[in-house]
Amino acid sequence: EYTHLLLNQYVRPHFRAGVQEVHVIFDSPGSMRETPKELEQRRRDSSVEHCENHECVHLSSTTEIPSKWRALLACRKCKQCLTRYLGHEMLKLVQQLLSSTQSFVCNIGEVAYCVTSSGEKLSCPQLWTNADEADLRVWLHCVHSAGRRKLIFSPDTDVYHAGLTVVPLLPESEIIVQLSKTFKEGSKFLHMNRLLQALQSDPDLLGLPPLIRPQALQTLYVCTGCDYVSFFAGMGKVTFLSTFYQYASFIAGGTDTCGSIGEVSLDTDSSACLSFFRLVGCAYFRAHASAFELPTPMALYHSITESDIVERHNKWLGMIRKTVWLRADDENKNMPSTDALKLHWSRSLWIIGMWNKAIENDIDMPGREFCTYSKYNSQLFDICSFFLFRTRCFWMVKATGWQT
Repeated sequence: EYTHLLLNQYVRPHFRAGVQEVHVIFDSPGSMRETPKELEQRRRDSSVEHCENHECVHLSSTTEIPSKWRALLACRKCKQCLTRYLGHEMLKLVQQLLSSTQSFVCNIGEVAYCVTSSGEKLSCPQLWTNADEADLRVWLHCVHSAGRRKLIFSPDTDVYHAGLTVVPLLPESEIIVQLSKTFKEGSKFLHMNRLLQALQSDPDLLGLPPLIRPQALQTLYVCTGCDYVSFFAGMGKVTFLSTFYQYASFIAGGTDTCGSIGEVSLDTDSSACLSFFRLVGCAYFRAHASAFELPTPMALYHSITESDIVERHNKWLGMIRKTVWLRADDENKNMPSTDALKLHWSRSLWIIGMWNKAIENDIDMPGREFCTYSKYNSQLFDICSFFLFRTRCFWMVKATGWQT
């Protein structure tokens, strides 16, 4: 009954409207080697399951919908069991909704299948992937779907940001993302092709080469906080986005500075890290502009005579950090240390690298060490948390004048 409800609510309306293909894509947790998000979830889940004494259930067509529905979904093993069950049932029941030219595609774990109007169930090896989240899987389906006009239903902002570097590879396709959670009137949509066109004609981005603008926007989204990466306290995405547009040429243009967040690789020592430093530094400078003698972060940067480019960035960040530290009324509003920013950038690179492989069947990524995790006595530790502890010790002695 629950499967019928989902099919009638989310699948039938599209087939009635004449859509040729409908793809239902589920998460497949555990498909990839340890990801930052999975590591965090595993640490949280162990304590939650212990506190609630949760027992995993076996699902079948005779299982009643649990009264504690949220508790079922909170358990990732039960959620995986549920999505696999729903995938099997949808592939069985969907034929009655199909006309002669329509087809339905659904994944069960890493494997995807297609059902035609004749009831034939076909394997789709081109859609098999070890990506663990549907947010990423959807772009592989998008590449291989037959239609020219493609509608993606997902209110998660990760989806269209991950697609910023995929859509340019599909010049003949028109891709639209529905951001609203329902199909009612007034639903919000994002036209991906027009978004990319707007990026190419935006006057604030004239200092950036056109080809790197989609990657720069994606990198900006990831490194300022997403499902996998921490946020900057007191610095929202709007702050970083407006900062980027105001100083785009200085941050990522690569003219009088080194590196660009629009040209990234899994090399943590690349010059793109310096571009990230400039983004963070500009955001904090902008938030405390009245405290600086020089009018712009560029002027402050060019006032430093250090010949080594890395040391020049470190001194520039140090000058901004000191000013922010003198004005901050809360420890969380302090600017992170350079070491903490490097670790943050390393984890951001991992996510960007994964997103850039969205249309590959086998996504092979580095292990937990690259993601700034370490293991001690069989327990996982986030290295970034040690830097937070050190920062708090520093804050505690601020008023005393002691040295740490």
